[in-house]
Amino acid sequence: MSSISFARISCSSCYIGDCSCSVTECSSGTVYIYSTGDCSGSPDQSYTFSRNEFSWQPSSTKYYVIGLCDNGDTSDCTSVQVGTSTPTTTTTTTTKNPCPINYDCCVSEISYENKLCGTDETCSKDHKCVSTKEGGGSSIVLIVFLIVVLIATGVAYFFIIKKRQPKGGYEELYAKWRR
Repeated sequence: MSSISFARISCSSCYIGDCSCSVTECSSGTVYIYSTGDCSGSPDQSYTFSRNEFSWQPSSTKYYVIGLCDNGDTSDCTSVQVGTSTPTTTTTTTTKNPCPINYDCCVSEISYENKLCGTDETCSKDHKCVSTKEGGGSSIVLIVFLIVVLIATGVAYFFIIKKRQPKGGYEELYAKWRR
């Protein structure tokens, strides 16, 4: 079967009972699956596909596929190797030691369990709990102290400076008008 091929079929994850394939340069059409290598005659299976992909359930280890796109393009006859079993996933569990007693906290440590700080605290690099609250209390004390000092300075100015000045303003005026 000779034709100009534009579309390509790729089946990268195929196992008995589960195979997902993608079709490039072709968004929709029909794919024909054969058990022989020339992709001719009656197909063993056929599937319509859209969005450049299709899934199927192979029952043996070797197939050949060809795609006929809705826009008239075709793919080459492509061989698909099917695995006999799905891959297994292994999980490794690592046991972590408790956070050392001389540490206030442990967070995201590789070898220690998490030991968290209290509310409004964060764990520093040297494993100490540090407050995240702003130190607003000391600034209020400073403001009150400054107000008291200003009031005391004003009172001292009035009693020390004003009381030392000789009387004269009212008495001089009274004496002038009395004459």
